[in-house]
Amino acid sequence: MEFVDYQTFTASQSTDSAHTYAPIDPVAASDRRRRMEGSISATILERSAALPTHERLLIVAAYRDGMSAVQLALTLKTSASIIRRCLKRLVHRLLSPRYIFVLTQRDLWPSTCRKVATACFIEGRSQRDAAERLGLTLHTVRRYHDSIASQADHAASIERALARKLARGEVALDDLGGDQ
Repeated sequence: MEFVDYQTFTASQSTDSAHTYAPIDPVAASDRRRRMEGSISATILERSAALPTHERLLIVAAYRDGMSAVQLALTLKTSASIIRRCLKRLVHRLLSPRYIFVLTQRDLWPSTCRKVATACFIEGRSQRDAAERLGLTLHTVRRYHDSIASQADHAASIERALARKLARGEVALDDLGGDQ
């Protein structure tokens, strides 16, 4: 299996559609019984590059190699319902605007903030678990988590407002360019 590392993932972000706040329904995307567009599968696979290895392997096996939950369960010696639940949780995380926001912005943040963001939003750890693993107080992790969540939600709301204005023709794409 060939994986894309995080540097390759971020280097392609300027042309990669997976880094936009695309309105993909996570419930529909995580239901593997439905036939899904190839672009959604590709988006899920591309975004999985930053996941911890065991989670990335599960996504690759399911979405690239086409293994069913039953096949994965037999391979991993667990139940298919556990695999389905895990895949559903991973897809929800991968398709969340907060995940992409953290991926694209975390290199700009101080070290502690970056570690908290990675633990909570990329790896999906609870605040308590992140605090224990990072050697920080729960209060510190909660403060950083809430700040990052607020920034991500604000960025997503700006993007939605801009998309509405573009759809109504109130703003042209040429008006958005910074250098003229």
